[in-house]
Amino acid sequence: MRATISLTEVKSSNENFELSLSGTTFIIKLPSASCNTQFNMTKHIILTFSCVVFTVMLIAQKIEEGFDINFKPVKSGWRYYVITEKKDDLWHRQVYYLPEKSMAMTGTYNDKDCKIAEGQVIWYYTNKNPRSSVNYKNGKEEGTALRFHENGVMSDSSNYTNGRLNGVSLGWDDEGNQVDSTNYDGNGNGVIVKWYKNGQVNYAGRMTNDTTRIGRWTHYHLNGKPMATEEYVNGKVASCTCSDETGRQLDSSLCIEKEAQFPGDSKAWMSFLQKNLNANVPVKNRASEGTYLVIVQFVVDKEGQVTDIKPLTKFGFGMEEEVVRILKKAPRWTPAFQFGRNVKAYRKQPVTFVVARN
Repeated sequence: MRATISLTEVKSSNENFELSLSGTTFIIKLPSASCNTQFNMTKHIILTFSCVVFTVMLIAQKIEEGFDINFKPVKSGWRYYVITEKKDDLWHRQVYYLPEKSMAMTGTYNDKDCKIAEGQVIWYYTNKNPRSSVNYKNGKEEGTALRFHENGVMSDSSNYTNGRLNGVSLGWDDEGNQVDSTNYDGNGNGVIVKWYKNGQVNYAGRMTNDTTRIGRWTHYHLNGKPMATEEYVNGKVASCTCSDETGRQLDSSLCIEKEAQFPGDSKAWMSFLQKNLNANVPVKNRASEGTYLVIVQFVVDKEGQVTDIKPLTKFGFGMEEEVVRILKKAPRWTPAFQFGRNVKAYRKQPVTFVVARN
């Protein structure tokens, strides 16, 4: 047996999943009493054929698949076990985490590909706490949508009308402190205010199309002093001024946001990982043949240290542990930079292990 690894740089992620289905082969076995044998031969043959077609149609309404962590169908390296089944006029989908075997998602859809949600869709964390509960009508959010932190504390409560935010939405941190509030008109236009834990305003501004920043956005330091003023046009920063915690205005070049960077560039980071990762770890631990997409989350802190390392997959066979081991050895990065100060940056690192015969 041999193993190889494949690396991909990912700077950010979201909870929006693209769903797709692959073909499924069914083996049909008819019960001996599935047809009435008292008809003549011709009728019996016709009736038997009808029974076969009817049985195939029934069984073909249920599809079982394995998906990777990006919610893509794969032959091996499953993160999710997905069951999609036609019931009445809707397609019901149940998703389970592997290897935990706990519920990851349940929901109903109008279509076989499960792209047009209808009714309630609920996602769960691996600890079985709910992650989100959203109602849909013909693929668009409708009514109340609730989201939660992993510890079970509510993180967000919003209302939607025809897929648009409508009315007041509230947000809380994982300790239950209110940290933001938005108010939308149902046509995509709204305002947002976010607070620090001490109650001081963090930033405030206006939105259009629910998520596009427009007009003036004002940011504040923890002590209440102005930090920055940004002018947005169609979601892009047109101008920016910023100040330090004493109120002293900084050079405009310091207002430009910069991503955290590994010494050299992204190619240097890929080279570091590939040079140090041991691709044969799953083989030594007797992993089955297949492709395993391992993803590990980490933070580059204000000093450039790699911290808060957390595997998001659980394939085992030493794969997650191997990626964590290398991340702990990573040299110091250049930290992310915003409004004249260093800030934390969040990253997810995918590593694909392929176990195959020589």
